[in-house]
Amino acid sequence: MNTRSFVAALLLAAAPIAAQVTASFTPLGTGCSSPSRTPPVLSATQLPYIGQELVVTVTNLIPNMPGLVIVGESGTTWLGLTLPANMAFLGGPNCTLYSSGECLGPCGTTDTGTVVMRAVVPNDRTLVGKEFWMQFWSRDVLSNAHGYAMSNGGHFKIGG
Repeated sequence: MNTRSFVAALLLAAAPIAAQVTASFTPLGTGCSSPSRTPPVLSATQLPYIGQELVVTVTNLIPNMPGLVIVGESGTTWLGLTLPANMAFLGGPNCTLYSSGECLGPCGTTDTGTVVMRAVVPNDRTLVGKEFWMQFWSRDVLSNAHGYAMSNGGHFKIGG
């Protein structure tokens, strides 16, 4: 090994190693539904690591109903609302909005009343440490005046 290679090897060995960030999911509050049903529950069955699949499951929904997944970049504000926000002003007094809604998407429930959502997190190191919030709404005409059941919220951190 020549001197130049030796110095390069020393510099590489002394270079700081990028810190590993652990992905996380934190459930927020509780969901709401009709009085005779258990509220929907949102959970992460695979955490969001770059280059890997994120899997989110929602259970306790009415089978074969339309729904809406809400994904946002904030759990504190959205469209002038302070989050979490009581949804009484829309007819859902026992329902709470936990996520801003920069990304909304239709997603129906299965015949067992569940939803499984899968997405591959891009293999992009700039995403490591980024956070997002998620919640699920599903049609439930008996739940309240606005006619939707809502899951608990979820706060995610991307790891890598």
